[in-house]
Amino acid sequence: MVERFVFLKDVLVDPKWNFKHKPKAHVVVNNCEDAAQARKIALSQELKSIVMNVNDRLYAFHFRGDEDLDSRTIEKYFKKILKIKPKKFRFAKSEELQSLNVFSPKEGKMYQVQKGTVTPLNQNIWKLYTFVSPSLFSHKNEVVYTNDGTLDGQISFNPQLLKLLPQKNSKERQGFEFAKAWVAS
Repeated sequence: MVERFVFLKDVLVDPKWNFKHKPKAHVVVNNCEDAAQARKIALSQELKSIVMNVNDRLYAFHFRGDEDLDSRTIEKYFKKILKIKPKKFRFAKSEELQSLNVFSPKEGKMYQVQKGTVTPLNQNIWKLYTFVSPSLFSHKNEVVYTNDGTLDGQISFNPQLLKLLPQKNSKERQGFEFAKAWVAS
């Protein structure tokens, strides 16, 4: 078990989550398409996680690698559900992602969050309002793959696990149409 996931240790040891970690599992990759190719899996099995800045606040989005995040749809969602008019939105800059870095006391190492290393199992991501695609919950025994907080490591797990992550959001679960249906969790 990777030390930086120790806060999930009691959950991840349960075999129903099919959690597996492979450090240095493949060549260095920094996008979902390259990761799926390196792992020899379908793009739909890859979990894409991004952080966006909307009106100077960070939001996390987790969805399948074959789904898209459309800017007009984000704008509609924020207006309709969150009652926020997004005046400006963009991918989070590297200096903004630094607030999400994870320190591993056991390894004595700081894991830098950068493009290609955003993962839903980073406890600092939980502090953000998070959107999770309901398509991740469509098959009970499925496994999805994502990075382990590095550009060459991987973790795989049953995406139902995402329902257990702490809820820091101000709204209840609400659905809305993105490229496919979405849930704010």
